[in-house]
Amino acid sequence: EPYCVELLAKRRQLLGNDDSSTLESMNMMGVVLMRQRKYLEAEPYFIESVAGGRRIFGNENASTLTSICSLAFLYTSMGEYKKAAVLQEEGFNGRMKTLGPSHPKTIESLKNIIDIYRALNFIEPDVDHEATVAAYQTQLDAIEDKANQVAAP
Repeated sequence: EPYCVELLAKRRQLLGNDDSSTLESMNMMGVVLMRQRKYLEAEPYFIESVAGGRRIFGNENASTLTSICSLAFLYTSMGEYKKAAVLQEEGFNGRMKTLGPSHPKTIESLKNIIDIYRALNFIEPDVDHEATVAAYQTQLDAIEDKANQVAAP
């Protein structure tokens, strides 16, 4: 943690708060604190990283989406599932649009939404949604393979 604090302070000083490296360090500081279960200390770092990412790079930038999903994961860890759901859905939709449906980050976001929906009792807890996600990914991979074969010279 002290290394992250020092790195973030240096980046703020040298690069400013709106630099991508500084925003990434803010997100990482939040991750470090979250892993230590210091949720209330982590939250401002994630919020600042999301706000800066939105302002500088837009809502569909990969780094912004990572920060959004990190904040959603924090809220999930805190048991604030409604806040988490809104953010995780935004992250999933952004990743679908920018990365595509078969990208690992998109699939990760879908799995996280399922976990949140389970916690909110929006879906049946005994249904194997992971198998559904795996089947979905297999179908997408097959479609992508066919598209690549057609596109190959």
